[in-house]
Amino acid sequence: MKANLHTDAALQYKFEVIRKGKIIKSLPFKPHMITDAGLDLIATSTWINSSLNVILGESVSPTPVRRDSGAVTFTQSGTTITASSSFFVAGDTGRLFKWGTGESGNEVYLTYVNSTTATASVSATVSTPTAATIWYVNTSALLTPVTGLTWSSLTDIAENFTSNSVVGDTVTVTHQYIKYSSAFVANKTITEIAFNNSTTNANVFDRDIISPSVALLVGDQAKITCQIILRYSPVTSVAVGNVATGYDSSGTFQIESLGQTNGTGLSTMSTSGTENVGGGGSPLEPKNFNNSIITVAQSAITLQAFNATTANNRTVVQSTVTQSSYGTGNRYRDNIGTFSISLANGNIFGVSAGGCVTLKFTSTLVKTSSQVLTFTFRKSWARVLTN
Repeated sequence: MKANLHTDAALQYKFEVIRKGKIIKSLPFKPHMITDAGLDLIATSTWINSSLNVILGESVSPTPVRRDSGAVTFTQSGTTITASSSFFVAGDTGRLFKWGTGESGNEVYLTYVNSTTATASVSATVSTPTAATIWYVNTSALLTPVTGLTWSSLTDIAENFTSNSVVGDTVTVTHQYIKYSSAFVANKTITEIAFNNSTTNANVFDRDIISPSVALLVGDQAKITCQIILRYSPVTSVAVGNVATGYDSSGTFQIESLGQTNGTGLSTMSTSGTENVGGGGSPLEPKNFNNSIITVAQSAITLQAFNATTANNRTVVQSTVTQSSYGTGNRYRDNIGTFSISLANGNIFGVSAGGCVTLKFTSTLVKTSSQVLTFTFRKSWARVLTN
């Protein structure tokens, strides 16, 4: 059987220049683009990492992050996208085509055919001519990175924090951390920025163009305020149909907690600007469940109202947990709990992972000593792009 947990993310940043101890330039918060490499990185890392670094670039002509269609419109028949006039270029192969305006437009990957035709990764019919944006999600490095900078965090809870809010079926978690560069040793004009879980200018988590560019003089410092905004669902109960073989696995499923105090859930920002995982375990977003897929032996389970910090501990039998291998571009990973013939025999009223997410069965499952029981929790994730 499978139960699905979904997360999506956006990143926004604010760029400021410090000169002789005073902020002399401040750009407003700006959302930008998590790269494909960044989404693949999530399979083995976390959304935010204590080693997440800032990389600044000074290319005179940096690679764009996006290309808007303007007056050009598009239709689609099957996997063929047709532009109303010349728009596609050979480099569009592997880039993301996002329909319409706003956040909700369908997204497909492109293969270039000619200036007015491209092949989409997903078949569809779009008869009404519609505007779109091409996102350069496969660009994973800055052209001309600034070298020699080191980055530090100010110990201040007002600057580095984690907060959360619930609206409807979704909890939104905001991680904010602030980085200060060392003093510049040469005049630089900054035209692009990237974030990475290492200092390497390759496979960057996120990148953006800074326009207009920002000039820094010798002795200046860059101050970067970064917010990673995560949305988890479902935090209210949703019906789950039967997907099992041999028994009824239908029931209700929800995220009960992000488990901050349980050691398997929400990672927060410490005052020093590093990752602080509650209880020393693995964060929920979206690594494994810290070897804690469990059967629930309590009768008449009541799913608790969502609480971001307090995990729900139950009377349980714990299984061994393995993770499926990850294929580039999958954007999901399975956590598989297996109960051998000697484990969890008797009545099972539900299954939980990490004290954070729970599936309550509609009908009691009865396991015998001649059976092996396997549960699969799938975590999927995506970025938020707004045309």
